[in-house]
Amino acid sequence: MKHILILLFCCLGFYSFSQTGKNQSLAVIATCSADPGFIKFDWPADNFTGTYNIYKRLSRDDQWGNPIVSLAGTDSSYTDSNIVVGEAYEYRFYKSQGSNLVSLGYLYAGIQKQADESEGHIILLIDTSYAAALDIEIDRLESDLRAEAWSVSRKYVSRSESPEDIKDELFRSYIDRSEDIKSIFIIGHVPVPYSGDFSSFSGTPPPDGHVEGSGNHTGAWPSDSYYGDFFGNYTDNTVNRTTGNQSRHHNVPNDGKFDQTNIPGDVMVEIGRVDFFDMPAFAKSDTQLLKDYFVRNHAYRTGSVQSVDRAVIDDNFRGLNLSSTAWHNLSAFFPIDSIHHDQGADYFGLQKTQPYLWSYGCGAGSYTSCNGIGRTSDFVNNSLQNVFTMLAGSYFGDWDSRNNLMRAATANSALVCFWGGIPKWYIHHMALGKNIGYGAKISQNNVSEYFNGQFNLSHNKIHIALIGDPSLKLHYFEGLDVFSATSERNKVKLNWNKPVDKVEGYMVYRISKDDNRPFKIHSGILDTNYFEDINNNESGPHEYMVRAVQFDTTASGSYENLSPGIFTLVNHNYIAGNKVYKESLFDLRVYPNPSKGFVNLQFTTFENQEISINLKDINGRNIGHENFKSQQGINQRRIDLSGLSKGIYMLELREGSGNMTYRKISLQ
Repeated sequence: MKHILILLFCCLGFYSFSQTGKNQSLAVIATCSADPGFIKFDWPADNFTGTYNIYKRLSRDDQWGNPIVSLAGTDSSYTDSNIVVGEAYEYRFYKSQGSNLVSLGYLYAGIQKQADESEGHIILLIDTSYAAALDIEIDRLESDLRAEAWSVSRKYVSRSESPEDIKDELFRSYIDRSEDIKSIFIIGHVPVPYSGDFSSFSGTPPPDGHVEGSGNHTGAWPSDSYYGDFFGNYTDNTVNRTTGNQSRHHNVPNDGKFDQTNIPGDVMVEIGRVDFFDMPAFAKSDTQLLKDYFVRNHAYRTGSVQSVDRAVIDDNFRGLNLSSTAWHNLSAFFPIDSIHHDQGADYFGLQKTQPYLWSYGCGAGSYTSCNGIGRTSDFVNNSLQNVFTMLAGSYFGDWDSRNNLMRAATANSALVCFWGGIPKWYIHHMALGKNIGYGAKISQNNVSEYFNGQFNLSHNKIHIALIGDPSLKLHYFEGLDVFSATSERNKVKLNWNKPVDKVEGYMVYRISKDDNRPFKIHSGILDTNYFEDINNNESGPHEYMVRAVQFDTTASGSYENLSPGIFTLVNHNYIAGNKVYKESLFDLRVYPNPSKGFVNLQFTTFENQEISINLKDINGRNIGHENFKSQQGINQRRIDLSGLSKGIYMLELREGSGNMTYRKISLQ
């Protein structure tokens, strides 16, 4: 790893070259209050003479802009009261000495952050070699995904197909679904794209630093990001590099390996792969290893197997910044005292005897080993207790290799593994319910949105890959097991059991016959174990789903965590003309109220329809009007009040020429 050290010192822009990954990551913990709404941030106090700048944004579409506050180096906390319960905000904590960056922290924080109504569409891209053998496992995976509000499709591809042809088919699906595809889960030895010209002569060293004369890990590397980059320009006519020790890295014109070393476009969809091809160190076949993986996957995501909210960091490169990937992400999930590190934090020693939700290990490496951590043979011979893991060191980040160490980790117990630190990864959004593929895509596309680590120019390169299921989330719990529906007098009556574990309530969905997706048929969270759907005006079979809700808490705040859904079918008899009393179709929520310049509206409609909004003053005069077409399910709208005087106003929401709902707004 000598070459990595030299290159790192040439690139590193932090205040002190001697800082470790821990010191370069500012560990910030968020504690929240819903009433009154605020988030308090705390970080370790020291005698620092510089400055803390804190930045905030509501969406990743927003720029970081100017800091919301600048604090003295002796400060160790900040409270943000400009908070809306149900929203989530991203924060950047920037510790600096003059113009020199000392450390960084990122949090995706919020109070009872609302769950996403739909996860989006996921394609299961499956190696045809396993089509028959994994039929039961794939069916079960598809059912699990559907119960989490994913829509799912399958594509089977042969190992003899070219990556170009496979990508063309994926792109057609992407266009046909109007950019609705969120994730691609590659299962098995689907053809591996290779791309790049990593070399001392090209000006871009291999990510692990082993240029010609120092390990010769040069040429093209495996690049699953290719399958998700639909608009980048990939060519195969310029690179001529044969210095790599293995022929699979050789890259010459027109050989089917691409020229690009940087990802040429944006990765548009999340990519993850589980592939146990060419792992002879394990006595089990690649097919059986896949079967075992999906048994563990099902057990975890349905809540039948739980882990413990803690992590281990085994850092054997304390002079380098690799482990900063572990520190800034894991401290967003867990309190610092739940992150085991320093003396005795042995990756294998701890996880053989105790469960850890996350783990990290780094050290000098080979394709099958990581110094101070272990070897592929250790994953073969020991049973660990982890779910997510990160590993970093030379060679094994090139995952399409025999008995590869990272793939061995997922053949043992982990459901996800990635090369954490080469470059830095950003998965902190998982703390409030995002899936890990979301962070993988951010990490692949990151140039300067987040600090990239400046490690061997490895950021935004074609090698960055997620080994594992991209749809997985941080926490799961068991769902309901009894759900029934009956049709009576133009209504569908739904009933379900109450779970043993305490929950906040329930969410009920009807499955759309247009696209087979669930849409919520009420707003908010139900506190009863029954519901009447009075707005189903179509006779015939209908499918419903119910999910329990918990408020889970992490070091970044709290969020609505939903159980897997349970489904039921009912043959509904709707008779036109039989009037059923309709409650308001809207269940209108207005926030923040009182307002200081804007309000957000959230309401439910049960079909696409015309909606009008009227804003009136205290004397009933119209002072604002807007028409738009709602979408079936929950809708959101933002109303600008910044030009109005302080006082009381009335908001009227009307469905076509029918039902009206009113809310009083206090503008302060």
